[in-house]
Amino acid sequence: MAKPKAKHYPPAYEKYRKAHPTISVVLTEETKKALDAVRGDFSYAEFIKSLFAPDGIFTRIKSEQDKLKSERIAFETQKKNLALEYGKKKQALENERKNLALEYNKKKQALEAERENLALELDEKNQDLENEKQKMIDFYYRKTQILEEEELNLARIERFFIPCARCYKPILFDSTQSNWYIEIKPKLVNAFSGSMHYVCPR
Repeated sequence: MAKPKAKHYPPAYEKYRKAHPTISVVLTEETKKALDAVRGDFSYAEFIKSLFAPDGIFTRIKSEQDKLKSERIAFETQKKNLALEYGKKKQALENERKNLALEYNKKKQALEAERENLALELDEKNQDLENEKQKMIDFYYRKTQILEEEELNLARIERFFIPCARCYKPILFDSTQSNWYIEIKPKLVNAFSGSMHYVCPR
Protein backbone atom coordinates (compact mmCIF):
# COMPACT_ATOMS: atom_id res chain seq x y z
CA MET A 1 0.00 0.00 0.00
CA ALA A 2 1.45 3.30 -1.01
CA LYS A 3 2.06 5.99 1.57
CA PRO A 4 -0.03 9.14 1.28
CA LYS A 5 1.89 12.04 -0.08
CA ALA A 6 2.62 14.89 2.30
CA LYS A 7 0.35 17.82 1.83
CA HIS A 8 2.07 20.58 -0.04
CA TYR A 9 1.64 24.21 1.07
CA PRO A 10 2.62 27.34 -0.80
CA PRO A 11 5.89 29.02 0.30
CA ALA A 12 4.02 32.04 1.64
CA TYR A 13 1.92 29.79 3.86
CA GLU A 14 4.98 27.94 5.10
CA LYS A 15 6.62 31.26 5.87
CA TYR A 16 3.53 32.41 7.77
CA ARG A 17 3.34 29.19 9.82
CA LYS A 18 7.03 29.49 10.65
CA ALA A 19 6.53 33.07 11.84
CA HIS A 20 3.31 32.15 13.67
CA PRO A 21 3.73 28.69 15.22
CA THR A 22 0.68 26.94 16.59
CA ILE A 23 0.67 25.54 20.15
CA SER A 24 -1.84 23.40 21.97
CA VAL A 25 -2.27 23.26 25.76
CA VAL A 26 -4.06 20.58 27.77
CA LEU A 27 -5.95 22.11 30.70
CA THR A 28 -8.15 20.78 33.44
CA GLU A 29 -11.74 21.87 33.41
CA GLU A 30 -11.24 24.11 36.45
CA THR A 31 -8.20 25.78 34.89
CA LYS A 32 -10.11 26.35 31.65
CA LYS A 33 -13.01 27.91 33.55
CA ALA A 34 -10.59 30.21 35.38
CA LEU A 35 -8.91 31.12 32.07
CA ASP A 36 -12.27 31.81 30.45
CA ALA A 37 -13.27 34.02 33.37
CA VAL A 38 -10.06 36.03 33.07
CA ARG A 39 -9.90 36.41 29.26
CA GLY A 40 -13.40 37.88 29.04
CA ASP A 41 -14.31 38.73 25.42
CA PHE A 42 -10.80 38.00 24.18
CA SER A 43 -10.06 34.90 22.17
CA TYR A 44 -7.42 32.62 23.55
CA ALA A 45 -4.90 33.95 21.06
CA GLU A 46 -5.82 37.58 21.79
CA PHE A 47 -5.61 36.98 25.55
CA ILE A 48 -2.20 35.30 25.31
CA LYS A 49 -0.96 38.14 23.08
CA SER A 50 -2.31 40.70 25.54
CA LEU A 51 -0.17 39.16 28.26
CA PHE A 52 2.96 40.40 26.53
CA ALA A 53 1.60 43.62 25.04
CA PRO A 54 2.93 46.95 26.49
CA ASP A 55 -0.34 47.35 28.41
CA GLY A 56 -0.89 43.63 28.94
CA ILE A 57 -1.50 41.88 32.24
CA PHE A 58 2.08 40.65 32.65
CA THR A 59 3.37 44.11 31.91
CA ARG A 60 0.92 45.58 34.42
CA ILE A 61 1.85 42.92 36.99
CA LYS A 62 5.56 43.61 36.36
CA SER A 63 4.87 47.33 36.63
CA GLU A 64 2.95 46.80 39.88
CA GLN A 65 5.73 44.58 41.19
CA ASP A 66 8.33 47.21 40.30
CA LYS A 67 6.17 49.89 41.89
CA LEU A 68 5.72 47.81 45.04
CA LYS A 69 9.45 47.08 45.10
CA SER A 70 10.21 50.79 44.69
CA GLU A 71 7.69 51.66 47.41
CA ARG A 72 9.15 48.96 49.66
CA ILE A 73 12.68 50.32 49.09
CA ALA A 74 11.41 53.86 49.76
CA PHE A 75 9.63 52.63 52.88
CA GLU A 76 12.73 50.82 54.10
CA THR A 77 14.83 53.91 53.40
CA GLN A 78 12.32 56.10 55.23
CA LYS A 79 12.24 53.56 58.06
CA LYS A 80 16.04 53.65 58.32
CA ASN A 81 16.04 57.46 58.18
CA LEU A 82 13.37 57.62 60.88
CA ALA A 83 15.34 55.15 62.97
CA LEU A 84 18.49 57.25 62.53
CA GLU A 85 16.55 60.44 63.33
CA TYR A 86 14.98 58.76 66.36
CA GLY A 87 18.42 57.60 67.48
CA LYS A 88 19.84 61.11 67.07
CA LYS A 89 16.93 62.69 68.96
CA LYS A 90 17.18 60.03 71.66
CA GLN A 91 20.93 60.66 71.96
CA ALA A 92 20.33 64.42 72.02
CA LEU A 93 17.73 64.01 74.77
CA GLU A 94 20.07 61.73 76.70
CA ASN A 95 22.89 64.27 76.36
CA GLU A 96 20.53 67.05 77.45
CA ARG A 97 19.42 64.95 80.42
CA LYS A 98 23.05 64.34 81.38
CA ASN A 99 23.86 68.05 81.00
CA LEU A 100 20.85 68.99 83.12
CA ALA A 101 21.89 66.41 85.72
CA LEU A 102 25.45 67.82 85.74
CA GLU A 103 24.13 71.39 85.99
CA TYR A 104 21.78 70.34 88.80
CA ASN A 105 24.62 68.65 90.67
CA LYS A 106 26.86 71.73 90.21
CA LYS A 107 24.13 74.05 91.50
CA LYS A 108 23.40 71.65 94.35
CA GLN A 109 27.08 71.53 95.30
CA ALA A 110 27.33 75.33 95.02
CA LEU A 111 24.27 75.75 97.25
CA GLU A 112 25.66 73.20 99.69
CA ALA A 113 29.01 75.02 99.77
CA GLU A 114 27.21 78.35 100.21
CA ARG A 115 25.13 76.86 103.02
CA GLU A 116 28.28 75.58 104.73
CA ASN A 117 29.96 78.97 104.30
CA LEU A 118 26.91 80.73 105.74
CA ALA A 119 26.88 78.26 108.62
CA LEU A 120 30.57 78.92 109.27
CA GLU A 121 30.01 82.67 109.00
CA LEU A 122 27.07 82.42 111.40
CA ASP A 123 29.15 80.38 113.82
CA GLU A 124 31.92 82.97 113.61
CA LYS A 125 29.46 85.79 114.25
CA ASN A 126 27.93 83.88 117.14
CA GLN A 127 31.41 83.30 118.54
CA ASP A 128 32.22 87.00 118.12
CA LEU A 129 29.00 87.92 119.91
CA GLU A 130 29.77 85.43 122.64
CA ASN A 131 33.28 86.85 123.01
CA GLU A 132 31.90 90.39 123.06
CA LYS A 133 29.34 89.32 125.65
CA GLN A 134 32.07 87.76 127.77
CA LYS A 135 34.17 90.92 127.44
CA MET A 136 31.22 93.02 128.61
CA ILE A 137 30.61 90.64 131.51
CA ASP A 138 34.30 90.77 132.46
CA PHE A 139 34.33 94.54 132.11
CA TYR A 140 31.20 94.85 134.25
CA TYR A 141 32.67 92.47 136.84
CA ARG A 142 35.94 94.39 136.98
CA LYS A 143 34.06 97.69 137.09
CA THR A 144 31.89 96.35 139.90
CA GLN A 145 34.96 95.19 141.81
CA ILE A 146 36.59 98.57 141.34
CA LEU A 147 33.42 100.33 142.50
CA GLU A 148 33.12 98.01 145.49
CA GLU A 149 36.77 98.60 146.36
CA GLU A 150 36.26 102.33 145.97
CA GLU A 151 33.13 102.08 148.12
CA LEU A 152 35.07 100.16 150.77
CA ASN A 153 37.87 102.66 150.58
CA LEU A 154 35.40 105.50 150.90
CA ALA A 155 33.78 103.77 153.87
CA ARG A 156 37.17 103.52 155.55
CA ILE A 157 37.93 107.21 155.18
CA GLU A 158 37.55 109.13 158.42
CA ARG A 159 35.98 112.59 158.04
CA PHE A 160 35.54 115.62 160.24
CA PHE A 161 33.79 118.88 159.40
CA ILE A 162 34.23 122.26 161.13
CA PRO A 163 32.85 125.62 160.03
CA CYS A 164 35.20 128.19 158.55
CA ALA A 165 36.03 130.91 161.07
CA ARG A 166 35.31 133.56 158.43
CA CYS A 167 32.58 132.28 156.05
CA TYR A 168 31.20 129.49 158.21
CA LYS A 169 31.19 127.08 155.32
CA PRO A 170 32.20 123.55 156.30
CA ILE A 171 35.85 122.58 156.11
CA LEU A 172 36.47 118.87 155.47
CA PHE A 173 39.25 117.02 157.19
CA ASP A 174 39.65 113.32 156.26
CA SER A 175 42.12 110.48 156.59
CA THR A 176 43.34 110.89 153.01
CA GLN A 177 45.26 113.97 153.99
CA SER A 178 48.94 113.44 154.71
CA ASN A 179 48.82 115.03 158.16
CA TRP A 180 45.64 113.27 159.34
CA TYR A 181 47.28 110.66 161.57
CA ILE A 182 50.15 112.89 162.67
CA GLU A 183 48.42 116.16 163.44
CA ILE A 184 44.65 116.30 162.85
CA LYS A 185 43.35 113.05 164.40
CA PRO A 186 45.43 113.36 167.62
CA LYS A 187 43.97 116.81 168.18
CA LEU A 188 40.44 115.54 167.62
CA VAL A 189 40.91 112.60 169.96
CA ASN A 190 42.40 114.92 172.61
CA ALA A 191 39.57 117.47 172.16
CA PHE A 192 36.80 114.88 172.49
CA SER A 193 38.49 112.35 174.77
CA GLY A 194 36.08 113.08 177.63
CA SER A 195 32.90 112.83 175.53
CA MET A 196 30.27 110.19 176.30
CA HIS A 197 26.93 108.95 174.90
CA TYR A 198 23.90 110.84 176.05
CA VAL A 199 22.63 107.56 177.40
CA CYS A 200 25.68 105.42 177.81
CA PRO A 201 25.07 101.64 177.92
CA ARG A 202 27.98 101.23 180.33
